[in-house]
Amino acid sequence: MTAQQLKRKLTAILNADVKGYSRLMGEDEKGTVLTLNAYKEVMSRLVQQHRGRVVDAPGDNVLAEFNSVVDAVECAVEIQKELKPRNAELPENRRMEFRIGVNLGDVIEDGERIYGDGLNISARLESLAEPGGICISGTAFDQVKNKLNLGYKYLGEQTVKNISEPVRVYHVLMEPEAAGKVLGEKKRKPRQWTVAYVVGSILIVLIAAVAIWSLYFRLIPARMSIVVLPFTNASGDPSKEYVADAITEEISVELSKIKGSFVIGRNTAFTYKGRSVDLKTISRDLGVRYVLQGTAAQTDRGLHVTAQLVDGTTGVNLWADTVDAGLGRTDEIRRQVVSRLAVALNLQLIFAEARHAAKAVNPAAADLTMQAWAKYNKGYSKENTTEAIPLFTRAIEIEPDFEPALAGRATMFISLATMSPGPDRAKQILEAERDAQKAISLDPTDANSHYALARVRWCQTRQEEALQKVDQALEINPNYILALSDRGLFLILNGRAASAFEPLQKALDLSPLDPYRGPTMFYMCHAYAHLKKFRDAVTWCEKSAANWPNFWPHSDLVAAYTALGEIERA
Repeated sequence: MTAQQLKRKLTAILNADVKGYSRLMGEDEKGTVLTLNAYKEVMSRLVQQHRGRVVDAPGDNVLAEFNSVVDAVECAVEIQKELKPRNAELPENRRMEFRIGVNLGDVIEDGERIYGDGLNISARLESLAEPGGICISGTAFDQVKNKLNLGYKYLGEQTVKNISEPVRVYHVLMEPEAAGKVLGEKKRKPRQWTVAYVVGSILIVLIAAVAIWSLYFRLIPARMSIVVLPFTNASGDPSKEYVADAITEEISVELSKIKGSFVIGRNTAFTYKGRSVDLKTISRDLGVRYVLQGTAAQTDRGLHVTAQLVDGTTGVNLWADTVDAGLGRTDEIRRQVVSRLAVALNLQLIFAEARHAAKAVNPAAADLTMQAWAKYNKGYSKENTTEAIPLFTRAIEIEPDFEPALAGRATMFISLATMSPGPDRAKQILEAERDAQKAISLDPTDANSHYALARVRWCQTRQEEALQKVDQALEINPNYILALSDRGLFLILNGRAASAFEPLQKALDLSPLDPYRGPTMFYMCHAYAHLKKFRDAVTWCEKSAANWPNFWPHSDLVAAYTALGEIERA
């Protein structure tokens, strides 16, 4: 079909996939396939009943389109309502819970297939949804808010990879008592910045200046300073108060590990417990820039935690998230929740600090380092990586022994050498090795430096050393998404593909909107291909291709389709 024949249209897109599909397949392939096929039949029937069309259904994914947004959202609700009792009949570890995203967007129609940003946004909405839940875009919400007997919870504006403007996101509330309500939505002001879930738990490089604790400087909050207010016990059971307190303390500990951070101590923070105090007042009184607050509910269904990060100097809500964990030992599920929140918080703070640093008249080394990480974290691409290097270099020129900038530049050089090999590859590897080794000599406890050197060793075909160095990075920071992802890759290429799923799945679970998600999905595809499970390889490569504009997932798709005998698709 020629470019002139391609047809554009505005359509409502429903995107659904299974939470924890890899785990289900790993535990019981046959049972998972049988359940999946039965659930897909239900979904296909409901799509047809709501005047929609199933466009594609690879692996655990279902993609459908509708002429009406109302039909799409109604269909999504009916799907979740019909699957819920079916799941209730299964053992908890075998339940197959779909997450659904609905978007109204422009697409390109090519025969029976559709392409374009509208699909990309619907896929990201699906990844934001809770298992058994539905998230819709602002464009969809504007069409259905007064037409359906539903409620909605505003989740803020989220950055979608390769989409220039943030997307408003709403969680659909299906309970009858929520009908007609819109929770959490405030009058929006034009945003001057972009927020994204970004690369894993890279150790955030921050400003080295120490805030002077005096009345004067309380008017100028310390850089990278934060107070974690006591989380509210939302369980309705006073005996569960300790869970909210423990989460408060554990998040404070995790944030205090960020290099250059200034975190208000527990005793001071807990003086605000049970008090209603203006956040700007707290920021001014404690001399901090950021305030984190939230709720925790431990019930017989599991742990439900919400968190909200606010710029205390302006009162602007920078980020909000909801994390759920199922039943299990209280301390274990609490750690899962804290890890997920800590990763997301660290990365949101990178962008918040970068915005402040960009306003500096004479930026210091730490300001430039923060801006460099923000460039890189906008998306895993050659362009973003190349733009970050001069900022790291300027930081090193100002302060030659500034370890965070050295570690950052090492990561950029080795990323360029691996993502887009060219005539400068050998030089880039040497420069990365030099910077990483110097950074480690200055601070042996920096996970980012060890990770950069691990990638250097891999490029030098020193595989065992690469695994040792990436394991060192993970010993320092077990939630380091980049290190988890590359550990999976190293294991695959070392002939140990079956061992790669655990670190790769953890990397995906920790940060559902991570720009490195596309490569990690490709590594999942590669692992399945190495194990000759080509149908699973196809599923993960298609997910990777939808999240990462790179030739690698398409390359493995060719091989997988060929192995399956589907030559036309190949």
